[in-house]
Amino acid sequence: NSSFPAGKVIIKYMFPMDFEEFLWAKGRDKLSQEIKECFEKRAMLIEGIYEICMNEYREYLCIGGMPGAILNYLQNDCSVIKFDKTIHENIITSYIADIRKYVYSPEESIKIQSIYETMPIQLGKKSRKFKYSIIKKNTSKREYDLPLDWLISSNMLIKCTKINTPQVPLNLIKLK
Repeated sequence: NSSFPAGKVIIKYMFPMDFEEFLWAKGRDKLSQEIKECFEKRAMLIEGIYEICMNEYREYLCIGGMPGAILNYLQNDCSVIKFDKTIHENIITSYIADIRKYVYSPEESIKIQSIYETMPIQLGKKSRKFKYSIIKKNTSKREYDLPLDWLISSNMLIKCTKINTPQVPLNLIKLK
């Protein structure tokens, strides 16, 4: 039986660094500002700036937003080739170990891990719809619904819902 010091703890949620923060870490504040201004004006970036932005974005996609990974990238002269890829492996291993620590049965842990490990495949499909059959052939939503909810509630996955008509405020709209 464990206790939690309710009322004595301040909980803060941290998320990976986004692309803008990645640019700031690289000292590319002016580029970040240019992107922001074009967005606000609904204008296109000029061709040379666009190419620079796309190269930066591709590097961001390779490195990710975890602060330790970005720090290593910066310490290695912003070289994707020199980047220590074991950082990503260690993060993934830590996530999986964390799953095992907080679930009650090995079966539940295996299901959660299966979903987690298939997410790159899910995200790489042309169809943007989540498919349970990618996790395990001939499986049902019912079998993997709770493990998927566990990953979402733990913030290891962030659910994105497609909308057809943006309305304000989006978080109050019941989306299917």
